[in-house]
Amino acid sequence: MHHSHEDFWVSRCFQPLYLALIMYEGFLPIATQQARTVYLLPKLHMERCILDPAAFHISKSVRKKAKDYTLKFNTAFDAVVRGCHEQHGVAWLYPEVVQGFRGLLPGITVSDQGHQVRLHSAELWRGDVLVAGELGYTNGAMYTSLTGFVRPGANGAGTMQLQALGSYLHVHGFQLWDLGMSMEYKLHMGAMDVPRPTFVQMVRELRNRTKSSHRPPPKRLSTWCRRSRLGGGLNAYL
Repeated sequence: MHHSHEDFWVSRCFQPLYLALIMYEGFLPIATQQARTVYLLPKLHMERCILDPAAFHISKSVRKKAKDYTLKFNTAFDAVVRGCHEQHGVAWLYPEVVQGFRGLLPGITVSDQGHQVRLHSAELWRGDVLVAGELGYTNGAMYTSLTGFVRPGANGAGTMQLQALGSYLHVHGFQLWDLGMSMEYKLHMGAMDVPRPTFVQMVRELRNRTKSSHRPPPKRLSTWCRRSRLGGGLNAYL
């Protein structure tokens, strides 16, 4: 891997183990194409946008509509990839990246202590229709969002997917939600930007921790999860 700019490194390796190792260190595995060659561009931002799931607020409008939706994980990876391509174009999600991600779905061990990095597709369903979804990965007590989509005409589904995922991360003991590049809507969710050295320190502290799932959620959140299908039967997926 060769250093390119302040935020980027460059590699031509897309093997799942290599992707897992750079994720374990806090890099985002994006890519670009020059001529006919696709290059991996591991990115470690000068500032990273992060959110504490314990401080995540669930809006009243989302709670009212939650009964109509189901949040699932890893049941429609290809459909989520297709949705991302349809909304954003290929962007950085080239076939080489997708194939590498596919190899990360079972999880890959990245340390002698048995710690794993695992890719997930987070899927919001309304009945039998996939209305929103994203690709992300777990790294110890951290979850990192990579890219996502919203089905055309599915008004409010993007907000529902983010809030459902945020509540899931909190209830199941994740201690950091890594949102990647800072954007206005992320800051409105309660996220904050931290400098690279701070983020790297967080990664090194949290990547080898187990999720503290014993931590009780706020009453309003646990009540909402019980009343909607978003909290049901998800332990098997993350």
